[in-house]
Amino acid sequence: MAKKKRPAGPARRRPGADAAAISQRTRRVGADPGALAAALCLAAVLAATALAVDTSAAASFDAPKRLAAMLGAALAAAAAFLWPSAPQGAREVRKILGRGARRAAAVLLAAALVLSVVSALASPRRTIALDGLRGAVLLALFLPLGASRTASRFRGLLTCAFLGASFVNAAVAVLQSRGLYHPFELETVGQRQDTGAFAGNVGY
Repeated sequence: MAKKKRPAGPARRRPGADAAAISQRTRRVGADPGALAAALCLAAVLAATALAVDTSAAASFDAPKRLAAMLGAALAAAAAFLWPSAPQGAREVRKILGRGARRAAAVLLAAALVLSVVSALASPRRTIALDGLRGAVLLALFLPLGASRTASRFRGLLTCAFLGASFVNAAVAVLQSRGLYHPFELETVGQRQDTGAFAGNVGY
């Protein structure tokens, strides 16, 4: 008489399997300090561009946010593509460029940057043009950073930084609208309300 087969139960994990998986992920992160440092820089950029304010500056909201974005872009790019070694960064750049349409887009972007440099140098207001070009070039570094291993490996950290900063701004804006909390005394125009929290763009 044939024996009845017992229904297969849920697969059991080996003891210590979770700990081994966590240890493996930790080793992968520790083996790539450049990507970790770049991710921390990008997380700081996301927080600073949402919350940084300098009340002593002429542009209290825009100036510190612009500085944080440009400085963070330079530091994150240096960490991602030059640390731990320049050859590894070169391989990363080649991987990002890829082939076909991606390579064509990169060539067009490089051509646009070159033409921008020529235009700035030929401008009758060269100082102002070069200042604007410097900011544009630094902010353009976010394009390869977004396509690099940093964004893919640490997307959770970057998402938490963005959502956390957005939550703080939203909470402060709600408190401002209720008249419960006003971190800054702003002069508004017409019927506009000072409910911009740390993002600004409502006061003058």
